Amino acid sequence: MKNIFDMKYLRVALLLMISLFVFAACEHEQPTVVKNPLQQAPTFTDVQKIFTANCAFGGCHGDQNTEPRAKPQNLSAGKAYASIFNVAATQSPALSRVKPNDPANSYLVRKLEGGPAISGGRMPLGGSLLAAQIQTIKDWIADGAKNN
Repeated sequence: MKNIFDMKYLRVALLLMISLFVFAACEHEQPTVVKNPLQQAPTFTDVQKIFTANCAFGGCHGDQNTEPRAKPQNLSAGKAYASIFNVAATQSPALSRVKPNDPANSYLVRKLEGGPAISGGRMPLGGSLLAAQIQTIKDWIADGAKNN
């Protein structure tokens, strides 16, 4: 009787361990960035999806942005490209928000990564983009930051 009792506990313990392992593995999955499989470099459409989901809302970088600056950064669909492509960064006028073919010297990338010579904090406020999302933006810039 003792062997049956021990085997029953062993089975239950084994099932619990397997269940915990499976649930723990699922709990830490990161969302993926979907890229167009027909193109090597991301498009501005891919970048705009990131902006729309993480930046272009409320008083941040959306249509409701009421900042009195001469060129507020509006990342809303239909306005983002003109707001960032070869436009001097308000906080660091020596840098462009997006400098085509040069992600390292694009102020947008520096703000997303918390890089050198930024004013204020890393963007987006209160969080950060996934590494894959930042890489999508960097790859788009490295490919010339085309409006596609």
